[in-house]
Amino acid sequence: QRDVAAKESATLEQAVALGGKKEEELLAVIAAKEDELKNAKASDGQGRDKYTEVRIAYTEQKALLDNSAVNLQRLEQEAQALADLLTVRRQELAKTQSVIAEAEAAVAKAKSQVMAKNQELAGFSDGLDQRCIAKDNLNSQVQVLEQELKTNRHRENQLKEETYKLSLKQERLKVEAEQTLERLTEEYHLILADALPYRREDLTKKDKRERIKTLKQQISALGTVNVGAIEEFKTVSERYDFLTQQRDDVLEAKAGLEEVVCRMDDIITKRFMETFHKINESFQTTFPAFFRGGYGELRLTNAEDPLETGVEVVVQPPGKRLQHHSLLSGGELALSGIALVFAILKVRSSPFYVLDEIDAALDDVNVNKFGSYLQEYGRNSQFLVITHRQGTMESAGELYGITMAEEGISRTVSVRLEEAIKE
Repeated sequence: QRDVAAKESATLEQAVALGGKKEEELLAVIAAKEDELKNAKASDGQGRDKYTEVRIAYTEQKALLDNSAVNLQRLEQEAQALADLLTVRRQELAKTQSVIAEAEAAVAKAKSQVMAKNQELAGFSDGLDQRCIAKDNLNSQVQVLEQELKTNRHRENQLKEETYKLSLKQERLKVEAEQTLERLTEEYHLILADALPYRREDLTKKDKRERIKTLKQQISALGTVNVGAIEEFKTVSERYDFLTQQRDDVLEAKAGLEEVVCRMDDIITKRFMETFHKINESFQTTFPAFFRGGYGELRLTNAEDPLETGVEVVVQPPGKRLQHHSLLSGGELALSGIALVFAILKVRSSPFYVLDEIDAALDDVNVNKFGSYLQEYGRNSQFLVITHRQGTMESAGELYGITMAEEGISRTVSVRLEEAIKE
């Protein structure tokens, strides 16, 4: 039994030595895991959950290790009393071996878990680096945006300040405009629309004040103002405009009439000269016919102004010198007049003529000649001749006479000479 006990004791010692060695290995592994856990905990706070799991596993392993130490101490105590406690030690040895196997299995499992966690931590570290780079880029963009925001806020403050100043200026100008309109109404009795034509852009405010001051002094120097002067001026101005318009219309009408008169003068002058020459030529023919010779013509007293000129009858009966018609005898004067009348009839005849005692101063021969002319021109014109001469009556186609068969009673007698001759 002693040999057996010695063998068992040696075996137990070997087991204890082996357990101590394994204990040291477990302590080294646990220390390494503690370092890895500390590094994982320091590298990222997001691995706390995983760290907790590893910490639990570590706690379990440490608890196992503590149990192994207790068992080992107990084994050492039992080795001192192998004889008495060999059976107990065997049981404890078996239990210790079982615990050690479980510890080894737990340590192996912990190693695999630690390796997996290390791989996860490596991948997480790469992702964390990328996120750090993205974070840095975002931080740069945030700084740029913050700078722009700061600049825009500064600009906004400046604009608000300028807007406030402009608002104050607007209110001040509005008040000044209202005061100016009140002064314009009260002092000058004008509205804005009536005052705008007097605006002077070329003057400064100082010049305008001086100008206003000067005008006020001039107004004061004028003395009392005639209130009705404006209405009087308006009435007189309207009357002046009306008369001016009338004068312009009269002058325009005068110019038009003068133009018409000038044209009429030209036409009359032209026609007068044409007719005068024709009548003169005709008179130069009829005068010798009535006087059986001689010469007669018409002359203008002022040939340069045909419209104001007179007409002279210059004749030269046969056997006499050329002389003015006022120097002729009564018969010559009457015959010259008749010759002029028939000269006019040749140029421009009329449908009806009235001759009153035109043949009274003619002798019988000239009366007969006068009658023959009446018959010749009577084909185209009608002559009403008042006469007492027989030769003139004989040349007529119809005779109308007034007789008084009874005293105080007159009646008209008519005779158609052609019918009377035929009977």
